[in-house]
Amino acid sequence: GKPNTRSFEIMFNKCRKAHEMERALGFFEEMKALEVPRDEALYCAYIKAVAEGPHWVKGFETTLYEAILKIEADQFVPTVALYNSIIYAFARARDSKAAEYYFWEMKEKGLKPDTLTYDSLLLALAREQAIGAKTYGGGVREA
Repeated sequence: GKPNTRSFEIMFNKCRKAHEMERALGFFEEMKALEVPRDEALYCAYIKAVAEGPHWVKGFETTLYEAILKIEADQFVPTVALYNSIIYAFARARDSKAAEYYFWEMKEKGLKPDTLTYDSLLLALAREQAIGAKTYGGGVREA
């Protein structure tokens, strides 16, 4: 049958587990071309798949921002779950400043942070300070 919202969500989850960020970016474009309806769960899966990229490698540092802009272009109303995914993604990228920026943006929009929000924010702070981090927002990848 024709691909639908859930089938793309499954593919994004597969990309996340296989660390296939570039494939997730391609699936997002394919999904838009097929005019597949998008929802919160799909966007969260997409952001988490993009979070698996090597953001400390030159050329990948803007990938998360580009993924977020694509969601904003769809004019999706942000939710706590989506912000949690974004903050988690920046924690994976070891960018605590961006994670904190989205934390405060979330609060400014009247969305109430939950335990997952604070967990991801603390993870961002911890990962950025990890021994072996070579540059701000980057460093060694955990096994």
